[in-house]
Amino acid sequence: MESALEEEEEEEAAAAMVSNSTSVEGIDSEDATKRTLLRHWLESQLVECIAPQASCVAAGLREVVPYGILALFQPHELQKFLAGT
Repeated sequence: MESALEEEEEEEAAAAMVSNSTSVEGIDSEDATKRTLLRHWLESQLVECIAPQASCVAAGLREVVPYGILALFQPHELQKFLAGT
């Protein structure tokens, strides 16, 4: 997923393309806006779909590993530890 700053910049760029009625890299401004909206919608659907499972995994992990120990790790380190990549 992208950071909030990257998403904000992308939304601003999409809004600028619509207001200027220009094209970027051969993509019509309307198509770029549709793609941005579609990507955001798909991301929200994915988050809603996996939220219950992710919550259960987090709760189970907290039962086995105390939160204080988990707090010692950076998010990317926990991801590598849990997912293997």
